[in-house]
Amino acid sequence: MTEAEFADHLAWEQGRRDRAMLLGDPQQQPDFGPMPRPSDCTTTVFACAEHAIGLEAAARIHQATCTAPAPEDLPGCDCTPELVPTPDGDPAPDIAVALPPGWA
Repeated sequence: MTEAEFADHLAWEQGRRDRAMLLGDPQQQPDFGPMPRPSDCTTTVFACAEHAIGLEAAARIHQATCTAPAPEDLPGCDCTPELVPTPDGDPAPDIAVALPPGWA
């Protein structure tokens, strides 16, 4: 996330907080906590064929300060990406669904 993108994100977050304060009960003000920092935000990593990162790295959630796809960091990146959450338990069983006539 660039500095301009992060500044836009902070402005959006401040606007969200301002609207909540305006619409909320003045005697019970919400506790929003601190404003986000760049390391608290995540960003989608895009790449082109020339600057591609590996599929394993692309499938993870990266920090906003991640430099991927910077050529000097390829085929990885300079942050410690989070693992993609996996669903807990058994997958949903196959259930036959009766569709209305004309639906395929």
